Amino acid sequence: MGQPAAAGRHGETAQLEGLGSAALLRGLAAQDRAAVLDAGRTRRGARGRVLLSSRDDAALIVLSGAAKEHQTLSEVEDVVLGLLAPGEVAGLSGVLGSPVAGAVTALLLDGDKLRSLARSRPAVARAWLQTVTEQLTTLRTQTLAFAASSVSERVVYRLVELAERFGVPADGTVRIDAPLSQAELASWARASRESAARALRELRDARIVATRRRTLTILDLEALRHRQPHPRPYATAAPAMIDLTVEAASDPASAW
Repeated sequence: MGQPAAAGRHGETAQLEGLGSAALLRGLAAQDRAAVLDAGRTRRGARGRVLLSSRDDAALIVLSGAAKEHQTLSEVEDVVLGLLAPGEVAGLSGVLGSPVAGAVTALLLDGDKLRSLARSRPAVARAWLQTVTEQLTTLRTQTLAFAASSVSERVVYRLVELAERFGVPADGTVRIDAPLSQAELASWARASRESAARALRELRDARIVATRRRTLTILDLEALRHRQPHPRPYATAAPAMIDLTVEAASDPASAW
């Protein structure tokens, strides 16, 4: 792409480069990073606008705001898969994304251009593989943690994640600036809306959180952290070492 297009993205590019640890760009040399950024175009949206769908041959890097990864299963069921913070990537492995909060700005990377870069620039290919590997590691760690957790613990997991990734400190509390509806929080915690509501009520009664319509404040983050077992399912600083056992499946005829 020529200079005019690059100049049109100057503010967003500078913002993204300032993150330093942005997924996909992390560790790339300046020339490789510039080549990846030049393969993209800026897309902006408000809450509810789809930024990336399964029909798009593209990847997406969030520049500002928060994006919701979700899968619509039916007219009445929408499963929240996760939230993307600035610098994080969707679409490299076919995940859907739509904006959640505020004026979301993202860089949409063309699939053909990105694959061409991966072929011609080994560092970009390695960064792509590393990013997908981290996403899969996070998913597996979360699956294992959630399998052994109660509904209340899963809700706490998600509240701590919101506080640590999207929270804004305010007078000894933490205000969450990536709002989810109670139904979306329940879906993200793999809980029914009623069970999530009970978990939130227990936390309100303990004066650990305060809730209002689309507003969530963590009053005591340390007390909230104390209620979550470890490891945290979203921790990605170091890939989890998983003791995995593979064995032959039962005879399908007698499995049930």
